[in-house]
Amino acid sequence: MTFVYIFLGGLAALFVIGMIVVKPENAGSRNGIVITPPANATFDIPDIGSPGTASDAQKNAVKTALGMMPVKDISSDQASYILDARQYARGIIAEFARGGVEIDDASGTRAIMYFIMTRPDTWEYVGRWGRGRFERGTNLDVPRLTKNEHYQKVYDYLVSQTGREPVKPAKRTKAKTA
Repeated sequence: MTFVYIFLGGLAALFVIGMIVVKPENAGSRNGIVITPPANATFDIPDIGSPGTASDAQKNAVKTALGMMPVKDISSDQASYILDARQYARGIIAEFARGGVEIDDASGTRAIMYFIMTRPDTWEYVGRWGRGRFERGTNLDVPRLTKNEHYQKVYDYLVSQTGREPVKPAKRTKAKTA
């Protein structure tokens, strides 16, 4: 019997040591499913705003979000359009996370942004969505997305990339009393 206790104690010690030694960054992607944007994704930035009017903060945010600066003299309006796509991407990633599908934030956001920006009708919708959020003063809140055809396109793209659909929460019903 003593042997069993020693054996179990040894296993517990190995588990604790393993938890200390194995760092999360060495244990695979701890942020979820990694999505790679298409290598040949090209998009046209709408010709809006005055060239060169983007703030340094907008330029840095665009460069960080896309991994490059798409236009040398980007306008403030163009930068806002791109950053609206980033917010929309973050909103749908959050919805997938609530449904149990964890997507790596950095790669997922970039892939969704490229998906949105290569579809002019969806990008135009997302731009209007972002301007509406700004006008209402809700642009800093967690994005709430309207379930429409543009949402469905992005949703279907994510399902195709992750191979998983988020679980929808069960609807609560009131219990009937006898």
